[in-house]
Amino acid sequence: MSLKLNERYPGRFGNPSSDYPQGSFKNRTTPTAKDGSYLEKDWANDKEGFFQSLIFYAQTAPNGLVDKVGGSQYYDSLLKILRNNSAKYTASGSFVVPAGVTTIYISGCGGGGGGGYSSATSSNISGGGAGGGAGRSIIREPYTVTPGTTISITVGNAGGDTSNGGNTVIGALVTLAGGSAGSPGVAGVVGTASGGIGGAGYPKGEDGSDAGSVAGTGCGGNGASTPFGGGGPGSRSVYASVPPLPGGPAFSFGYGAGGGGAGGASNTGTRVGGAGGAGAGGLVIIEW
Repeated sequence: MSLKLNERYPGRFGNPSSDYPQGSFKNRTTPTAKDGSYLEKDWANDKEGFFQSLIFYAQTAPNGLVDKVGGSQYYDSLLKILRNNSAKYTASGSFVVPAGVTTIYISGCGGGGGGGYSSATSSNISGGGAGGGAGRSIIREPYTVTPGTTISITVGNAGGDTSNGGNTVIGALVTLAGGSAGSPGVAGVVGTASGGIGGAGYPKGEDGSDAGSVAGTGCGGNGASTPFGGGGPGSRSVYASVPPLPGGPAFSFGYGAGGGGAGGASNTGTRVGGAGGAGAGGLVIIEW
């Protein structure tokens, strides 16, 4: 409730204005007049309801002391509500729904898949490894919850060299699938040394390119990006007797992105293929 003072107490409060849209207090015109504002149960409880709501929703235990500047539980509770209306998880844990909260808003993603490796050997050329797929993402999706309920949270792991990212699971509310790994580049000869296929995801990773007899063919595919992080870069191919470069990992400041594919080789030489880049782990953000 939010009282319209001048309507509830005609003549006792000032009419609404731009400064006080619900009416304002006024003094008596004379010491014996009964035309000034006064305290009354509904009016007092209307204001008290706001302050007690701060204590309730901040889950503050009242200390029984009179509030003052530098020692106000009402003020501290307001700051707590403003600051603590979200929780971030980069590792598995649990979330307890606060008192009075019936809707939460979830953002997050599954783990990103790793990039594909290079299959180059001393006797074979190789296409580039493919980029890993991104984990599924959602942003501020609303879910109905019950106060006091504990929601288990599993944050999807990052995929490594040619391995899938893990699923992120938020109780029974939603599961965010991890991205699949990019497949490795295929070793062979010109015409058969194909690039790997990008890992499935949201979106999928980039395919590696086929290797030919021309320098610069057989590059690794880029990992897919999410709203929370950039995918790892695919590596260039090599032509001399140099080990193929490993795929780049998903950028460390992000979440859920795929790793880059390793570079292939467009001529034979003494070497072993490089590894695919690691994807990024999942993320959960809960707001209320």
